Amino acid sequence: MTLFMKQSINLFGIAGSLFLGILPNSVQAQIIPDGTTPTTPAVCTAVCEITGGTQAGENLFHSFSQFNINSGQQVTFIDPGVTNIITRVTGGTSSNILGTLDVIGDANLFLINPNGIVFGSTAFINVSGSFVATTADAIQFNAQGSFNVNPANNAELLTVNPSAFLFNQITSLSPPSIDLNDGLVFLPDAQSLILLGGNINVVGGLNIEHLVAPNGRIELGGVLGAGIVGLNNVNGKNLSLSFPANLERSNVSISNGIIASVAGDGSGSIAINARNINIAQSYIQAGVRSDFEGTNTQLGTINLNATEGVEIIKATLTNEVQSGTVGNAGDIQIKAGSLLLDEFSNINSTVNSSANGNAGTVLIEANDVAIANNAGIYTSLLGSAQGDGGDIQINADSLLLENGGSLNAQATTPGSAAGNVYINVNNSVSLVGDESFIGTAASVFASRGGEVNIQTNTLSLTDGATISSNTTDEAGRAGNINITANTVYLADSVIYNDTIGLGDAGNTQINARSLNITNGGSISTSTNGVGNAGNIFINASEFVTLSGVNPNAITLSRDIPSTTSSGLFAFTDTNATGRGGNIQVNTGNLNILDGAVISARTRGIAPGGDITVNAANVAATNGGQILTTAFNQGMAGNITVNATNSVNISGSDRTYNTRLQQTPDRIDNDGAASGFLARVRGDAIADAGQINVTAPSILLDNQGTISTATTQGAGGQISLQGNNIALRDNSSITATAGTANAGGDGGNIDIGTELFFATRNSAVTANAFTGSGGNIRIATQGFFLSPDSEITASSEQGTDGVVEIVVLDDEPSRGLVSLPEQPVDVSNLVAQGCSADTNIATNTSEFIITGRGGLPPTPSEAINANSVLADLGTSVQTQASPTLNTVASDLNNSQPKSLVEAQGWMIGSNGEVVLMAQVPTATTHTSWSTPVACNAP
Repeated sequence: MTLFMKQSINLFGIAGSLFLGILPNSVQAQIIPDGTTPTTPAVCTAVCEITGGTQAGENLFHSFSQFNINSGQQVTFIDPGVTNIITRVTGGTSSNILGTLDVIGDANLFLINPNGIVFGSTAFINVSGSFVATTADAIQFNAQGSFNVNPANNAELLTVNPSAFLFNQITSLSPPSIDLNDGLVFLPDAQSLILLGGNINVVGGLNIEHLVAPNGRIELGGVLGAGIVGLNNVNGKNLSLSFPANLERSNVSISNGIIASVAGDGSGSIAINARNINIAQSYIQAGVRSDFEGTNTQLGTINLNATEGVEIIKATLTNEVQSGTVGNAGDIQIKAGSLLLDEFSNINSTVNSSANGNAGTVLIEANDVAIANNAGIYTSLLGSAQGDGGDIQINADSLLLENGGSLNAQATTPGSAAGNVYINVNNSVSLVGDESFIGTAASVFASRGGEVNIQTNTLSLTDGATISSNTTDEAGRAGNINITANTVYLADSVIYNDTIGLGDAGNTQINARSLNITNGGSISTSTNGVGNAGNIFINASEFVTLSGVNPNAITLSRDIPSTTSSGLFAFTDTNATGRGGNIQVNTGNLNILDGAVISARTRGIAPGGDITVNAANVAATNGGQILTTAFNQGMAGNITVNATNSVNISGSDRTYNTRLQQTPDRIDNDGAASGFLARVRGDAIADAGQINVTAPSILLDNQGTISTATTQGAGGQISLQGNNIALRDNSSITATAGTANAGGDGGNIDIGTELFFATRNSAVTANAFTGSGGNIRIATQGFFLSPDSEITASSEQGTDGVVEIVVLDDEPSRGLVSLPEQPVDVSNLVAQGCSADTNIATNTSEFIITGRGGLPPTPSEAINANSVLADLGTSVQTQASPTLNTVASDLNNSQPKSLVEAQGWMIGSNGEVVLMAQVPTATTHTSWSTPVACNAP
């Protein structure tokens, strides 16, 4: 089929003339008027001019019982100067357009046949205005009425422009269709091509261009059953359709090499409305074409609207600004029940090299979105283009990117900014397979990268998938990655934000209930340039679990450090002069298992980043590590761990040695043991970082370690604060310097705890080689060191450090209160519970101070619970702190008992005063200690 419309481009005019020159004139056309309008002629031969009809204002009406044009035949409508020529077919059969359909003049041509319209491969349409083909039953003219097909009516009063299409058919699964086979539709400037009916099928073939309307509009619409479709027009031009939401729709299919283009000055639009839209092996294009200037401020769009599904297979939808032009690209919008973008298909808004303009936005709204098999959605500024990139926005219930499916917003040109990627998905976002990708990039001279923002219930990356934001060369800062989800899961996949140029890398922030990274998955930030690495912020209310390794984990194609361990990473690479990024984890429970790591390392001259963990419980087991490492002049970062409950470091990674032999350049672990490590490795002269751990319970078990170490620099400081700190089974706390037999002072170790245990070959060391040993201070209320464990602060060739063990509350008199030097007048303080025995010489009571023994100065004051009751009349002796702690504990924890008023006292065998509940009969030893009876009445 060849649908050809008059326009000014010579190529198509020549093609049309050649086609017309070979038309045979021996075949009769089946153009038969039905007599309801004064249309002539009654019979057409090879060349047939249609005149007469009913004119009403700007409208000219024709009515036929049959309207068929055979191959090689030509039918021409004569335009008497009207805006619209409206032709209906009432005979009950479809129309087959295989020859030439022409209009002499500039009128729009409407062809209406409710029984279907077929355009064959030899059809040729030469129309200067807009062209509308429809299977509607009638055309509405506002309030004036309608031009009906069945029953046919008079059209004399229909003077206004058409306003709607009326469909009265009973709903059918196979409504009358409009079929275009191997078509070429080329409209003149700013005209509209509308195909509206049942199923719309557009099939390509040998023609290079098929549906072309520069600066105009191509609109395809499928209608199933009864309803009204609105027709919008401006002064009889710029025709477009309005589909009500409740109208049942049929399908639209575009396949086999169709090119549909409205590219021109940027104002052209393409719209498809249907139940299902299928685009296969075809090319849909809008935007600014290289032979036009994009001066139009009203940007054209590509809109696909399907009540059920949209499938785009081996096809392209593009809204672009072509090379060498000036203008902006419009938006691409898809609204559907589901979207499948498959097999190298792409949707893009692009500003090409040497163009000047902005890319448009790609907006997807669907229940389910799947992008698979190297298909993708892109917005970009390429080459030397100037402007800004467009955004990608997806609003859906689920999003799947599989086997190379991708979303990418990039900018490469001076002063340009890449667009952002916004994903709002109610249920799940899944990236599966190598090269499945969501990212933004700023490269060459771009001013900045875009951001990646994902909001969903579950985010899952598996089998090599990637989310990234990066900047290269002389470009500006990379964009941030922001993820908000209930659950985030990574397996053998990467989320990274990096720079290999002048600009800084962006930050990565994850807000979730849980984060699980396994099988070599990672979240990383890095620099291999002048720019600084970004920061990583993890906020997971319940838990963060980093587990396992993968020797075959994803290796990024860019010059970015990679590792086989699962974990969180902040890198500076060998050529970097920028600083390393920081890592902060805030969570309920942090678990680092089976060789996984949280790592901040620097291989450059700038310092590495710091690591901060705030959690209820922190566990690093079976080779799990938190480490900051320096391989060059840059200092290693610091490690801070704050746990409200516990820190547990235990075990070692059984895969470490094997991985070290197989992939030595991809090992980030510092040895096999679990631990917190701030180290300098290699020959670098740099200082180790500091490690600060605060938790009620800190346990190092089965080779667990907390270590700062340097080869030639100063050892880092270690501070541990808690209620219980225990080392056992070859565990260690070390702050070592000069491990390469070089200089550097050992780091200091400061431990504050209520109870400290080091058992079964454990060690606390702050050693050095030629420098001074570090100082070790342990302040505790309870201290236990097994014979096979050690605490040392030595130097092989330098000055030894100091080991200070401070046992708190080690003085038994601590907390005792001194009584005044003068006796207290107790005459008004001691109650007169009873009268003295009549046998006593005088009826008086006495209170004699014989010693202090921890009593308060006056009876009205309470006994200090931390004081020690020493023997009366004897001096206070120094006692070991465990005893003090035991006494204090007994005092604090003793159960209250009933009090009985003392009835007398006596002297015990050791000279102590014993108050008695009853009067004793024992013999007294001194005159003042005679038992006194209380003879109460």
